[in-house]
Amino acid sequence: MAIGEAVNGLSSKRIEGRGYGLSSSINMWRKSVRSQFLIVSGKGALDLGEEDRGYILAEGYEYPGTIVSMRFPFPVKEIDVYADMR
Repeated sequence: MAIGEAVNGLSSKRIEGRGYGLSSSINMWRKSVRSQFLIVSGKGALDLGEEDRGYILAEGYEYPGTIVSMRFPFPVKEIDVYADMR
C-alpha cells in the first residue's frame, strides 16, 4: 500500500511539497511512451504495467531499500516534459 501511495504523490516524510517526483515521473513516462515500472521496497512490490499489480514479498525476501526499474520501448520518441505533464 505504501508504494502505491508514493506513486500517487503521498510522501512518507509528511513534509509540505514532498512526494511529487516519483508520481510525476511515472505519469509522464507512462503517458508519453507507454513505459512500465517495477518498484520494490521493504516487504512489497508494485508492477505498473498493462495491469497494475501489487505483491507482498515472501518472508526472507524483504528489501532494505527501494528499487525502481523502468522498461520502455526502443527507440523512444522525444518527450516534451511540459506538454506530457498536463
